[in-house]
This record gives sequence, C-alpha cells and structure tokens, in this order.
Amino acid sequence: MSGFTDELRAAVRVELGEADDLVERVAEAAAQKVLAALDARESSTYLSTVQLAEHMGLSTRALYMRLRRGSSLSAIALTVDGRKVWRRRDVDALLSSKPRTGEK
Repeated sequence: MSGFTDELRAAVRVELGEADDLVERVAEAAAQKVLAALDARESSTYLSTVQLAEHMGLSTRALYMRLRRGSSLSAIALTVDGRKVWRRRDVDALLSSKPRTGEK
C-alpha cells in the first residue's frame, strides 16, 4: 500500500505544495477509503442465508419459508462447502425484476 500512498503524496504536493500534514492526512484517508471499499466489495460478493434475509428485509425464518415454498431464489442459489450462498448481483437483479408483494 505504500506505493499508492507515495503516489498520492506526490500528486497532492504538486497541487498544494509542501503542506506535509495535509498531504499525510489526505493520503491516509484515501488509503483507508480504498481499503474499506475493497473489503466491502470482497465480503459482499456472496450472501449467506442470514445476509440474504437481512438484504431482503426478512427474518431468516421468513426466508427459509420462502425457500421451502419454491421461491425463485432457490434457482439462483449456489452451494459452497455444503452451504447455500447467493451472488448479490443475481439477487438484486431478481428482486428488481419482480414486484415485492406476492413474490415467489
């Protein structure tokens, strides 16, 4: 990460001069934002059953009931190490294509 930080410092110095304290704060804040975005992206690629329920605004029990009734969510589920997971983008696409009321 120091390569990124060094490049950012150099870019900020060109624009703002030698304001070292500001350069350090901007570089650190930017690095933290990039790392947080990467972490969020990595952890949100796949949703567990609990995460899917939260994402949909359901209790886990309500989600399990939908899955047992043959919800279209079952069709897009993947099995990883014996557990069901869902790609966030697939869930979002499915939810945006169907009305929320009476969804199956």
